[in-house]
Amino acid sequence: MISGGQTGADRDGLDAAIHCEIPHGGWCPRGRLAEYGIIPGEYHLSEMGSPEYLPRKKANVFDSDATVIFTFGTLSGGSLQCNAPPKSSHLCSLFTPISPRTFVL
Repeated sequence: MISGGQTGADRDGLDAAIHCEIPHGGWCPRGRLAEYGIIPGEYHLSEMGSPEYLPRKKANVFDSDATVIFTFGTLSGGSLQCNAPPKSSHLCSLFTPISPRTFVL
């Protein structure tokens, strides 16, 4: 499982991979920067040379066999840029809009 380690779905995917003993990795910004602090060391991520988020997203998409993007509403920012058609025929991208009510129990 490849992830950038940001808060939300990125971090949740890593936690699930660790819990299920699924190999994980990915790229994160230099300094292990996340939206709300530093990405913990238990996530096996490699630091990019840049502190910017977009190069990390592009590297993770490139290194993946497939990409799944979960979002509320329409794509924007880096997620929109990373949803471009894949460069290789073995890669695919799945955009999955979800409703906030999906998570209400």
